[in-house]
Amino acid sequence: MSQDFVHVGRQPIFDINHDVLGYELLFRTGLTAQVAHIDDPDVATSHVIVSTFAQFGVRSLVGPGLAFVNLTRPFLTGELPVPFEPDRMVLEVLEDVEPDAEVLEGCRRLVAAGYRLALDDLVPDDPRLALLEVVSYGKLDFERSRPDDLVEVAAACRDAGLVLVAEKVETKADMEAGWVLGCTLFQGRYLAQAQVLAAPALTPARLSCLRLLGLLSQPDVSFDDIEQAVRLEPALAVRVLTVANSAAVGARREIVSVHDALVLLGLNQLRGWLQLMLFSDLADTSSELFAQALIRARACELLAATRAGLSTDTAFTTGLVSSLDLLLGEPIEWIVARMGLGDDLHFALTSGAGPLGELLDAVRRYEQGGDTGDTGGSGDSAGYGGYDSADLAQAFLAGVEWSRRSELSAVTGEHQARHRTSA
Repeated sequence: MSQDFVHVGRQPIFDINHDVLGYELLFRTGLTAQVAHIDDPDVATSHVIVSTFAQFGVRSLVGPGLAFVNLTRPFLTGELPVPFEPDRMVLEVLEDVEPDAEVLEGCRRLVAAGYRLALDDLVPDDPRLALLEVVSYGKLDFERSRPDDLVEVAAACRDAGLVLVAEKVETKADMEAGWVLGCTLFQGRYLAQAQVLAAPALTPARLSCLRLLGLLSQPDVSFDDIEQAVRLEPALAVRVLTVANSAAVGARREIVSVHDALVLLGLNQLRGWLQLMLFSDLADTSSELFAQALIRARACELLAATRAGLSTDTAFTTGLVSSLDLLLGEPIEWIVARMGLGDDLHFALTSGAGPLGELLDAVRRYEQGGDTGDTGGSGDSAGYGGYDSADLAQAFLAGVEWSRRSELSAVTGEHQARHRTSA
């Protein structure tokens, strides 16, 4: 990604009267309209979301219209946050997402929260038709399929009450075929090329985001503490203000103070944005190291749910921060000293003390191939600080499954980039 500017592509979506309904927002690494190779689609999605809301402001990109944003599986299932309000957004389910029970349940939660969903790049016999009950838009892919082959999938979408979008419309013949199939929205180069916009990059210091995440993990943190932490990092303050103004579309006045921005967002939404900013800004970090960090954080979170008195949010933060020495190239003591963590979290990370320290120690031991350091353990929990090895295995399998899905998405990312080049 550019060191000085961030970039987002946008392509208008027109209604039958050639009025703009909204824009699909696209991952770009420079001013060219061509799609760059996507090493990690999850990071690319994070980059588009953070750039849209925290750098440009959604109003500057889509005006009064809708914003269509591609989401990968972790966003749909809740493993990565969707921290923006649903009013102006349409969430596109990518073509490589397997429509299993976990995805369906995640989509139902998003719809219940007010989000509208779209099936992107629909083709004949598309397995994602299993999600028709929860989606509002169906986008027919005119690049990969002939119109005659799309008759059945279009009929299924119409019967389910979906709004049909003809995408990859290259010619007048494509437009006419879309009308015949029942499309009322149209997107493609015949109507308008994708445009790439640039904005100056305002990337907060990573430690500022981490320090704020540390504060949010403390049960007795005050609103004033949070506000002061944001004020101390100008780039972070600008991002928070821009995100809040994006969320306040339709309000009578713009949000002009950090205090008002934090009140509007709330601490839970702020936490989600910080996680997403870190994920987006660490895009240049080894994907393997970052995957390992998130697997550890996820395992800590899941295991904390099995123990009374442990916060799953704090456990996730513990697991994530414990990996930052490798991600940031600094000693963990140096990182922790600058994060303003509560005592429990501080001592867990630096000396392994307390319940959080025991949790982290068990997870680390399991990471090392199940080496408990105990030659005469008498049960499944021997050497794991009382944690059951079956629970550890289940937690890690959940984290590894997330990593596997990301790798599959990365493999399909090159294919997506090829056929999205025409956008």
